[in-house]
Amino acid sequence: MTLKNEKNQTLQITLPESMVQEFDQISKSKGYQTRSQALKDIISKFIEESKC
Repeated sequence: MTLKNEKNQTLQITLPESMVQEFDQISKSKGYQTRSQALKDIISKFIEESKC
């Protein structure tokens, strides 16, 4: 999947505060600097796995 030249689209989701806090802790520990970076990676993996 090539994303570099694609236009970005903003998504808005609502999650429980505790889930956001845990996500932030885990994503930082894995080296992500932003939620967007972590979510792009997670969604890309989800899409690739769903194609199999």
